[in-house]
Amino acid sequence: MRDIETSFTSGNFAAPGLVHAREVPGTRVLAEQRSAITYSAIDRPSGGEVRIRTTDPTAIAAVHEFLAFQRSDHRAAGHERH
Repeated sequence: MRDIETSFTSGNFAAPGLVHAREVPGTRVLAEQRSAITYSAIDRPSGGEVRIRTTDPTAIAAVHEFLAFQRSDHRAAGHERH
């Protein structure tokens, strides 16, 4: 998670592109808006998470697009609602 935090903070979203074999929706804007976004790796009992925070409306829309794609492509809980 710390590697993801570091990559995303620098505007590098190559890893999601490699995992999904295509450009992941929202990542272009996330890279462009990187100065308006913070990423924080957090340890959890069974793994970890990267918390994404911003107050910028453009960045918020990109975060939502990115996360909706991730939920859908990984078939995570909640993807059925979008």
